[in-house]
Amino acid sequence: MDDFLAIHPSKEFLKNLLADFRVFMGSYGLELNEKTGIFPLRNGIDFLGFHSYLTETGGVVQKLRKDGIDRIKKNIKIWRVEYPAGNITKEKILEKFGSWDAHAAHGDTHALRTKYAKQVEEIIGEKVPVHRKINSTREVRAKRRVKQMQNIYKKQHRAQEQSGAFSPVPRPADIPPWQ
Repeated sequence: MDDFLAIHPSKEFLKNLLADFRVFMGSYGLELNEKTGIFPLRNGIDFLGFHSYLTETGGVVQKLRKDGIDRIKKNIKIWRVEYPAGNITKEKILEKFGSWDAHAAHGDTHALRTKYAKQVEEIIGEKVPVHRKINSTREVRAKRRVKQMQNIYKKQHRAQEQSGAFSPVPRPADIPPWQ
């Protein structure tokens, strides 16, 4: 991989870093391409197939770039014709889709990946799993587990209320709880 980025609050620092880096690269007979530049972070960053930007609360959102979406759309259009004709196997489709899905799973793309997995399912006639988000942190996974446990508790509690195990109406004081 030859892509990299540097983020710093000082534009002057970044200008100096870029100049130093050009000298460093030149010592190896290499040069930076025309895409190299200093950009404000508020515009977001196009990096490794994703457009990443900050939300107002400081969170980072990573959306798949349009060319990544166009690539899977094109493949699905081809597969709709080639699979029934026998020109491509189910295994090859699953391999290609799995590769795209694994890359896309690095961003905030679950709904998008699920949408295209369903289209692939229509073509090959079997369930197509999607990857979990790959770059979530331990903290995010822990929060997700807590939320899942809360949902499980709510479902169980709701089921107990509906079955009469818990009565929303208080019992009179003269009736024992076991009756």
